[in-house]
Amino acid sequence: MVSAGLQSLIDHEDSLKSQLSAVISYQQTCKDGIKHPSIRAVIGLRLQTVTELTSNALALAEARDGGYPTWFSATDCGLSELHGKGLLKPNVVVAKDGSGQYRTVFEAVVAYSENRNHRGTYVIYVKSGMYEENITLKVRWGTVSMYGDGPRKTIITGRKNCHDQFTALRTATFSVRGKGFIGRSMAFRNTAGPEGGQAVALQVQADIPSPILQRVIQNSVIMVKKPLDNQQNTITASGRADDRQTTGFVIQNCQIVRGQELFPVRFSTATYLGRPWKRYSRTVVMESTLGDLIHPKGWLARNGTFAVDTLLYAEYANKGPGADTSGRVDWKGYKVITNRTEALAYTVAPFIQGDQWLKRSGMPFLLGLKL
Repeated sequence: MVSAGLQSLIDHEDSLKSQLSAVISYQQTCKDGIKHPSIRAVIGLRLQTVTELTSNALALAEARDGGYPTWFSATDCGLSELHGKGLLKPNVVVAKDGSGQYRTVFEAVVAYSENRNHRGTYVIYVKSGMYEENITLKVRWGTVSMYGDGPRKTIITGRKNCHDQFTALRTATFSVRGKGFIGRSMAFRNTAGPEGGQAVALQVQADIPSPILQRVIQNSVIMVKKPLDNQQNTITASGRADDRQTTGFVIQNCQIVRGQELFPVRFSTATYLGRPWKRYSRTVVMESTLGDLIHPKGWLARNGTFAVDTLLYAEYANKGPGADTSGRVDWKGYKVITNRTEALAYTVAPFIQGDQWLKRSGMPFLLGLKL
């Protein structure tokens, strides 16, 4: 017989893992955003106990549950399915041409924050257009679902950056804080460029963000741009600080290509698939086409040998001139996957339990391997 407390843990395992992983990630991001070394050291020391307790809790979350993410209410599941069928009715509409209730996304977010009597999911539809705004959405009651006309049509853009004296946390074009945000069919971007230093497009500090925003990048074109002189490009920098965290990146069935400005200097300006931001950084690139811009080593070290034994970087069944693995890094944490069964562990079904909820979301996706 399973006790009520244990059964509750089992029933909410995936959601719990996501929440605990988010706690660790946010702690690390907060600490990294402090520029003064002595203050950063003091904050790190005071966070140590909390980090250890969170890591221990994450170790206890070992069961699994089915369906949509467990924090999705029945209404959220229904709204997701309605969106997939094109039948979703929004609470408010944003349109630059004045055909909605509001012309800016900011106004719609304010309307939500002032609507304290609303129950359930508050739906915001952002029509096609370029919205030059910096927005912080604080989800204080219910959940918020925001959708557009597609990532190439509905774009929220900004250019705050660290060079202009903003901390990395404050550069976000769109920031979500709170519990329960569902975002889809729109793009968030930061156009600060390499001159701006660190600059964030989308920041999610939600306790339980939708997995629609998580981890797996499929069927996409990743265009790499020219950095400043004497700099290099890294496509990913996973911040996985605990080996039990469910975080990491999977790039599947994508094309990694060079932008127009990078083309003439692509062999003298190194581009890497990733570098470790934290000790247990995890990135898998598979079934993708890698252009000739990818450096033969493939992956970039950070501070000498930091994390090279504890990270997990892997490649599987890639093609193209940048996919040759014969000259890759010789790290304990790097591998070329040759076993199909091993590669399957990083596909949508097992990695984000996509087989249990993505089919009803209306999004195109690969459930397993392409071939």
